[in-house]
Amino acid sequence: LYKVAKMDPVRVMIAVPQTMAPSIKVEQKVTITAREYPGRTFLGQVAHIAGSLDVDSRTLKVEIRVPNADGALLAGMYVRAELSVATPHTVFTI
Repeated sequence: LYKVAKMDPVRVMIAVPQTMAPSIKVEQKVTITAREYPGRTFLGQVAHIAGSLDVDSRTLKVEIRVPNADGALLAGMYVRAELSVATPHTVFTI
């Protein structure tokens, strides 16, 4: 048996907290870093956004596509995704 995987572009799946979910937009730029490559960044963009929040975790599933021509990012790796988002609203604690 064989497992076939397309690795360029690589798809990175993240869970965005509910408070930041309204700020995520398709084609938004994302910076990806991996511990295995200190000092190196990979630039990607948001490709798909789920239509609803996960009921249990209150997070929004987001797919990021990252060019990976040299195959540096491997399937199953843990990476860090950084997105610049606007705060959707101000929260006051009383």
